[in-house]
This record gives sequence, C-alpha cells and structure tokens, in this order.
Amino acid sequence: MSLTFKLGEFVSISGVSGSGKTTLIKMIGAMDRFQNGEIFVEYNPLSHLDEVEFEQYRRDRVSFIFQDYALLEQYSVYENLKLVLLGRNLDSKEINRRIDSILKDANMTAFKERKVNRLSGGQKQKVAVMRAILKDTSIIIGDEITANLDSRSSREVIELLYLHSEGKLVLLVTHHEEELLPYATRKIVMKEGRIIEDLKLKKVEEVYTLKENVFTQLSINNKFYLSLKSIRRNFSSILAVVMMLIAIFASAVGLSLGYEYFNSLNSYYPMETSWILNRNENRLIIEKSDRSNFSEDELQRISNYNEVDFVVDDSVSLDTYIYSSEKYVPYILHSMHEKNTN
Repeated sequence: MSLTFKLGEFVSISGVSGSGKTTLIKMIGAMDRFQNGEIFVEYNPLSHLDEVEFEQYRRDRVSFIFQDYALLEQYSVYENLKLVLLGRNLDSKEINRRIDSILKDANMTAFKERKVNRLSGGQKQKVAVMRAILKDTSIIIGDEITANLDSRSSREVIELLYLHSEGKLVLLVTHHEEELLPYATRKIVMKEGRIIEDLKLKKVEEVYTLKENVFTQLSINNKFYLSLKSIRRNFSSILAVVMMLIAIFASAVGLSLGYEYFNSLNSYYPMETSWILNRNENRLIIEKSDRSNFSEDELQRISNYNEVDFVVDDSVSLDTYIYSSEKYVPYILHSMHEKNTN
C-alpha cells in the first residue's frame, strides 16, 4: 500500500478483523517495527531510528488512545491528566489551568478528584482522550476507542476529540465507521493488508510542519512527587513485599545458625561416642552404648522430649527411631548424651 496523510486530517480506518488496521497505525506510531517498505514523517524515514530515537518520536510526536483506556486506576482523574504535563516546562498554575479547561470541555469538572476505578467506561475513555489532547502532539492515534461504549458515550468521546483536533493528524481504527463519518475528513477501508477504498470526505486546510513539542527531563520536585504518590498508592503491596523479604532473610539466618550449631555438635560428639547420628529427613537413629534394648521407662522419657512426635522401638535390630524436626536434633542429642553420661 501507499498512503499520504496531512496534518488537519481526521481519518476513519475500517475493515474486518485481520485486515491490517491495527498493524498499520502501530507502525505509524512506532509501537511496532516493520521489515519492508518505509514510513516517512516530514520526509524523515522511521526505519533508520534507533531505540532511543523511537522513544523520543513516540514521546514528542504521537499520542495514543487505547480501547482498554490504559489509565492508572488508583489515581484520580486530575492525577492521570497531570502526569502527561509534568515533563513540560510548565508551572503548577498553568498545569491546573489546562486541566480545568479540558475538564470543562468534557463536562467532567465534577469528577476531577474522583479515582479512575470509580468511573464508568465512557468517563474513563474521556479521560484517555483528554490525556492525549493535553499531551499536545501533532499525531493522535486511536484503536477501537468506542468499542466498549454505548452510542451516547461514543458520540461524546468522538466530539471531544474532534473539538481539539485542529492542526493535528487523527487516525482512528474502528469497526463502526458510521460513528466517525459525521466528523471524518477521510475514509479508508482495508482488506487483507490492502487499501480497497480511500475517500476524501471534507476539504482539509493544509498544515505543513509538525508542531515542535519536546518534553524535558522531570524536575527533582516532580520526581519526588511521583515517588511519594507511588508509595502512597501501593503502600500495602510494598509493605507485604518488605515483610516477605524480612521473613526470608530471618529464615536464611536461622537455618545458617542452626547448621553451624549442628556441625559444632558433630565435632563435639565424635562418632566413637555411644550416640550414633544418622540424619534422614526428620528421623534420628540412636543406640545404647552396650547395644541393649531400651526399657519402657527409657522410651517414655525419650518421648517426653520437646518436639518428639513419636518413638518407634525395633527390638530386633536394637534401633530406636525418634521422629523430630531437624532443627531440634542438636537439642535431643545433647539431652541424650547427658543422660547416658549420668
């Protein structure tokens, strides 16, 4: 295919699923790479951009509106809109003025401080459109932005975008072109990766140069502001992670100390002594020094030790199995040694 777009156009791109609509706008918006052909923006080829230049192009030239809104659900409407302005050289007064103005145009002033997760689908999409408008780029790309909305909400979203589209190139993918046609300056229909219809619906006043719109590095104050917001919104998750890390660290320290203590006991009680240790999972095997059977009283005393679940006496093999947690093995060994010595 071969297409040329102009600033000032409001383009409807339609076609059945799998016709290539989303792929086309993703390549124009530098969200996807392409292997063949070329895309020129102001005569500059996109295929020659490295990853950093791709990011700069997306940041400075293109705004995206997604079907699933892509908003920060735990943030307020105001905070979602403010995020796109923090990278600009604007003071707080100008930021508030721009946000208040766009909220008024969208009839959303009353929802300024409401969290996004408490909005309806139509209201969320309005916030997504307002965010794209506030970013103030020359190209706005939308992918099925009315697919999840009722007819009234769809009309309000499109009208809001159309109201602020002067001098911009707006490319909207849709399955419902009848919603866009009253506003569109151009209609494109695709099928199997090809253009089967390209119809100009309205005359467009020519705009020749992309608007220069360069974002700067976030200031220290803005970075601090975003960090505090993130910590406050996700405090419970952060606390849970910290507690889990502390528990893992404490367990590791405990196991390490227990292992060192166990090794020290092995060194203190050599294999020549009357107690023979065979570590097998949570089992402890002991024998009397004269290899005689344990008496009932002795077995009862052994079973009374802390953390001993039960004792199995094999009188034929003269082995007695004491089941216990491994971390208590040194304590039982120590106790047994003292009893034998006394």
